[in-house]
Amino acid sequence: MSLLHVRVHCPADLTGRVLDTLAECSGAVHLTRSVDTGEPPAPDLVCCDLVRQEADEVLEQLRELGLEGRGAVVVASVDAVISPWAERAAAHTGHGVADAVIWDDLESIAEGFAELSRSYLAFMAIAMMIAACGIELDNPILVVGSMVVGPDYGPLGALAVALPLRRWRLAARALGTLTAGFVVGIIIAALFGVVMRGLGVFTAGSLQEPHPNTAFIWHPDAFSYVVSWLGGAAMALSLTSAQSSSLIGVVISVTTIPAAGAVALNLDEGWYSAGSGAIEQLLINLSGIATAGTLILIALRWESQWHRRRHRALLTK
Repeated sequence: MSLLHVRVHCPADLTGRVLDTLAECSGAVHLTRSVDTGEPPAPDLVCCDLVRQEADEVLEQLRELGLEGRGAVVVASVDAVISPWAERAAAHTGHGVADAVIWDDLESIAEGFAELSRSYLAFMAIAMMIAACGIELDNPILVVGSMVVGPDYGPLGALAVALPLRRWRLAARALGTLTAGFVVGIIIAALFGVVMRGLGVFTAGSLQEPHPNTAFIWHPDAFSYVVSWLGGAAMALSLTSAQSSSLIGVVISVTTIPAAGAVALNLDEGWYSAGSGAIEQLLINLSGIATAGTLILIALRWESQWHRRRHRALLTK
């Protein structure tokens, strides 16, 4: 059973409407009210436990009451519950808890993903340096390792979330974070290549030599488009479900970090044909992931809105 604990801090004139909203919801149980226990301007407290499938609808109704500007709504997951009322509420709402999307929660996750931080830039640079080593050695294991280390899926996911929700500032911030990560990472990886060649570890002009295990990085083909779209779809579904482990499969199936590493090596030792192919591979994968993820989330958003309208229509009958 998956429940959420909802705590609503509200002004006295909205307390009754908040209580009515929660009482009318079949998925809300353990409803309690405390009057004048908090600080003005929202001294009243209303709490309940809520079946996850009903969360998006209830949060939207609370927002329509004006709580977004005059109060606060706090939502937290409930790890365990022993309650016959909760069991009846869960049975009444039916199945589909794993597919229930809480868009406010998803937006909060995207805000974190879109944040530009020193650790994000450091991981991007480290991932591209590992990719450069893998390309230099023609070692696919290092290339896969660089994909796992790279955190570029974060701002990509934030961008895919922001567009269906029309959060343009969030989308701009995610795009800026994504761009900064690749620019900084490529520059640092290029400097890393200079140092490694100066030490005699990397071989000058190595990208002109055959790379049977890693040449796919700068040779995009039809599968580059297909895999990037499939990866974007998997990313969107993992963000909206309990299958967050699927993100690992996403990051090791698309060639973003290795392509950026190949671009960095080209900047270091002279621009070869591999550089143009790597840029093309990078753009194909980034655009495919972002586009597919956005389309999947738009479809899920439409589905949520359809269920919401249907639920309201049933209440008015």
